[in-house]
Amino acid sequence: MLSKIITYTLVVPPYMALVYFLHAWVVCSLWGWFVVPFGLPALTYYHAVGISLLVGVLSDNGIKAINPDKLFVFLYPLINPFILYFFGYVLARLGGF
Repeated sequence: MLSKIITYTLVVPPYMALVYFLHAWVVCSLWGWFVVPFGLPALTYYHAVGISLLVGVLSDNGIKAINPDKLFVFLYPLINPFILYFFGYVLARLGGF
């Protein structure tokens, strides 16, 4: 029981911070590629972190309902930003941004 508490205390907060910072990096990049060309100001990294946190609070992605595998639930938030970034990058290059 004590090891579980220590694990959650030492592992979960840095993991969550990493996930939110990865998502913020993707939000910042996508914003720069698709929104800035319309004349809106560039998004700072810290604003992107805030938007990532806000979206995380307001949405429920239902990962646990899809696949209860613990490894999938752990890796999905780390892999998903790179997949989104890749597709955004391809679309930005195809669109000439």
